[in-house]
Amino acid sequence: SLSMVECSSLQTIYLNTNKISEIPDGFANKLSNLIVLNISSNDIKDLPYDFTERFGFPDKESGECSKDKSCTVRMDQNPMLEEMRNSAESEAENKIDFC
Repeated sequence: SLSMVECSSLQTIYLNTNKISEIPDGFANKLSNLIVLNISSNDIKDLPYDFTERFGFPDKESGECSKDKSCTVRMDQNPMLEEMRNSAESEAENKIDFC
């Protein structure tokens, strides 16, 4: 089996449309040379701490993470983003405007 340590030189990874439901802990930190990661159209519902520390949370509209400016991360069309969008819509509907 291939370990993540053996993959540290990878620069581009396309894992879109693969029914992935979980990103393993340590994934983001072990891929130190990563430039492009596409994990769109999967079943990701949550992200590990190290992932959000390095890449940030995905934008709820575009699905792009932008904290690490040296790496492009796409994760649109995942349940996690749908939940973020629904939560934002719900907050907007419940907001009371006093002006």
